[in-house]
Amino acid sequence: MEVSTEEKIIQAAEKIFVRDGFDGARMQDIANEAEINKALLHYYFRSKEKLFEHILQRKMKDFIPRIQAVLRKEMSVMDKLEGIVDGYLRMLSQNPRLPIFLLYSTYRNPAIMQHMPHEIFRDLIAFIDDAIQKKQLKKLDPSQFLLSLLGMCFFPFVAWPVASHMLEKSESEYVAFLKGRKVEIMKVIRELAYETDSS
Repeated sequence: MEVSTEEKIIQAAEKIFVRDGFDGARMQDIANEAEINKALLHYYFRSKEKLFEHILQRKMKDFIPRIQAVLRKEMSVMDKLEGIVDGYLRMLSQNPRLPIFLLYSTYRNPAIMQHMPHEIFRDLIAFIDDAIQKKQLKKLDPSQFLLSLLGMCFFPFVAWPVASHMLEKSESEYVAFLKGRKVEIMKVIRELAYETDSS
């Protein structure tokens, strides 16, 4: 199937942003990678900022509603935590370059954090805090707990080249290894924040 011009631009931009960071990326380099002229690139995206924002929003558009749906469901706290972990791991498995893309870009230009969807993190912290107040989780710092949860999800993807080398796994073996990640994360989560109530 033929790839649309817009899709070529997005794929090229992701590659350049990962390679050079947001600050170092140039629209001409993106145009060259997409094999189009710069004028056509600007026809689709007026600026580098607009292009970056579009990519980020596209990555998040299916993920955020999925997590919000988990938070609204009538289920135990631990089941909700498992749903959150599953949501993050699915997104990362479908977009394995996303963590490095965000890490490099925000490191080079912290101002682009304004494009990040902050509301989902507020919702997650509020959910954890509510569970603590209801004594469904042990007393802990909601922000620290969320950071630990996200770190366990994101780190294997951020550290992919190093981790696969250290574990002596080929790319295909490492992908298979990551499929068991949710089970291991949930073991740690249960140790960190046990349920004291079934609700």
